[in-house]
Amino acid sequence: MAKKKKKQNRKKRIENSVAKLTVQQLEEKGMGLLDSGSFQQAAKYFKELLKKEDSEEFRQLLAQANRGRVGRLLKKNMVKEALVLLSAMERDFGSSGLESLHVQLLLKTGRLAEAASLYGVKRGKIDAKNSGLLDVLFGAYLLSGGEGQKEDLLPDSAVARHLPSADKAVVAYCSADNEAAERAVKEISFRSPYREVRLLIKGLMLFEENPEKARTFLDKIDSDSPFRRLADFYGLRFGEPAAILTALSGASPAQRKVFETVLGLDRKRLTVLAGLAGSENKPQRLYRVVTSSGNCLADDLKKSLTQRILPHCGIDVMSILERSRQFPEMEMIRLIALAAQLDGEPTIAVEMWDDFLERTEKLTPENTLIRALILRHQAMLMQRGRYFFYPDEILQKLEKSLEYDPVDKKTWLQAFEIAANSDERKHYHLVNRAIEFFPDDADMLLKIIEAAAQRGAFKKASRFADRLLAIDPINTRAKELLVEARLAHGRKLAGQGKAQLARREFEAAGANTRSVRYQGRHFICLGMLSLLEKRDEEGLALIEQGGRQGASPLSFKLLTAVEARLMKMNAGRLKQFDKEVRRAAAHQAEKQEILRIAGWVKSFSGRHWHALAESCKALVKFFRQAADMEWSREEGLLICRSLLRAALFPPLEKLAVALLAKWPEHPELEFYRIRARSEKRDRKISAADVDRLEDALEAAVKKGDYDLADRIDYLLKQLRFRTGPARDFDFDDDVFPEDDDPFDDLFKLPASPPGKKEKQKPAEPAVTARQLNLFDLDK
Repeated sequence: MAKKKKKQNRKKRIENSVAKLTVQQLEEKGMGLLDSGSFQQAAKYFKELLKKEDSEEFRQLLAQANRGRVGRLLKKNMVKEALVLLSAMERDFGSSGLESLHVQLLLKTGRLAEAASLYGVKRGKIDAKNSGLLDVLFGAYLLSGGEGQKEDLLPDSAVARHLPSADKAVVAYCSADNEAAERAVKEISFRSPYREVRLLIKGLMLFEENPEKARTFLDKIDSDSPFRRLADFYGLRFGEPAAILTALSGASPAQRKVFETVLGLDRKRLTVLAGLAGSENKPQRLYRVVTSSGNCLADDLKKSLTQRILPHCGIDVMSILERSRQFPEMEMIRLIALAAQLDGEPTIAVEMWDDFLERTEKLTPENTLIRALILRHQAMLMQRGRYFFYPDEILQKLEKSLEYDPVDKKTWLQAFEIAANSDERKHYHLVNRAIEFFPDDADMLLKIIEAAAQRGAFKKASRFADRLLAIDPINTRAKELLVEARLAHGRKLAGQGKAQLARREFEAAGANTRSVRYQGRHFICLGMLSLLEKRDEEGLALIEQGGRQGASPLSFKLLTAVEARLMKMNAGRLKQFDKEVRRAAAHQAEKQEILRIAGWVKSFSGRHWHALAESCKALVKFFRQAADMEWSREEGLLICRSLLRAALFPPLEKLAVALLAKWPEHPELEFYRIRARSEKRDRKISAADVDRLEDALEAAVKKGDYDLADRIDYLLKQLRFRTGPARDFDFDDDVFPEDDDPFDDLFKLPASPPGKKEKQKPAEPAVTARQLNLFDLDK
């Protein structure tokens, strides 16, 4: 009662506040509400306005507001309510301009006699357009079997005069007598209120043999005509299934009865179709439609559909499976695993697949291929969510799958990639295992050549390179690897004092190769060997001979400085070669040269990288010129990454600023700018810079670039001058305590059969090191 009284008091307060407004204020408020479509509120203001000043202008405004209310009620199919409001309007303001609408509402409520009587009295006051529309409505109502004596309704109107011919055509069509229908249709005049009956029947008779021609007749029926909806329904019978479903989704109960006749479907099948129409992007609703379809779907089809729908139901799959109990335990686990991975929960999905795999090993131990495929699927999920898993965990899945199916090349290559970034020894071991199964495969031979060279097994690398070139003589990468292996072996021999053997390796490395980094390289090595033997003139001549084969003076001078460090030349020689690099870099830089050296900085590794990094210190001024050139975004990012790796911070900051002018919202460029700026001890990082860096962190997380996010977060923590705390994405231990993981209950597995004890898993090996994962929920 208190709530009701409060509502009444509020209504009274509003009425009192409206009554206090002036005439001008009431008019302005009412007009504003009228323009915004708030017809009921507008009517209140206009009623109050009439109380204070009765004028024809204000009465017309109130009538306009009420007409808007009537239209709003009709849209909601509230015909009776609209008729009551219209009757009140006629009582208060007269029926001028409302006659046509009043007749239409009476027809919609089925009061044919009353509508006809009103139409006969008011017909002279209705304009020609509305009069013609009402004639069509009366005709449609009479043809549909409306109640009342037809001959007593508008006896002098065209509706009554042309009714017999139209009725004859409808009866003939419904009796499937096309010849009689054709004759009857010709009797209907073009000026008759039933002229659209001609179009409708002609179109429907043509649908079976010529749907396109039939549509030309039906499309001529006016959109406001009562026959238009019937034409649309019959047109759907020969239309696309999607169009039928769309029409069904918005059909009223009366319209669905028409569908039953038109489509030849019983009510149950029609209900299923209507359910399908409203289940787009709603898997839970689609599941309910399928399971409640009764005999409309065969049992096998119903089961197959539910198996495909359930993985898209996300967390709801648990409650659904618990209620239905229609699937065996293995299938339930599989469905839960699929639902978890589609719902973006890789850790839960991997756990479910572990349980599925364990049961598969017990039930079908002979089917090793299934286990291999499950393990590869788990590895794929773990790589997608790699910030939740250790690289070793992913690698273990791949290795285990290769035990069951060792001839899957793609899996070997995936394992190589992961091991190369986490465990060099494991990578070398894997490559040697793989070559046993793929002894003549070009990709595998390339992998073992690279791995052997990286481990210092240069003779082994050369041997496999020769094998690969025997299989594929034009393999460019094999030629490069062979050259690199021989050069590396020669350096090793030179370091051991075996000059003659080293010279032989360098000379053998002189084979032609298109790669810029190896053109003339063996001459550089031979020259360095001569310098080490104190034959300076001979050594410098050999180096100069190699320079004539180089792609450009700067590239060759830079490679010379790199080789000097790899060959462990003395400090004087290193200083001399660095000076020549600086002199060659003093000329105007070319874009191709910058991209080439940036590519070397990005790709060199091991001792080569350290030698190149030391040599690149002479290129600070050279790289400064990059900021004045036009670059694509990818080219600019490549150069920035290379400058950061080489610790060339002044040109990095200048280039990042230039690129940010073109791409101001790019988080990686903002990181490079502030990272380079932070290296200058005389410059403090401003509060605005910290804010921009934190915005870049959020942008990186939104893009899913967690590598960049980790680097930005680390930089924020390392900045010595900070005006505010960085946004750390740490989880509160109180929200997800270690011993109370909410996902344990969320995706609870079906209970194990009674009497069987689960085999205890061996303890996990201790982890000595791990990359920091800011998004680990249980840490």
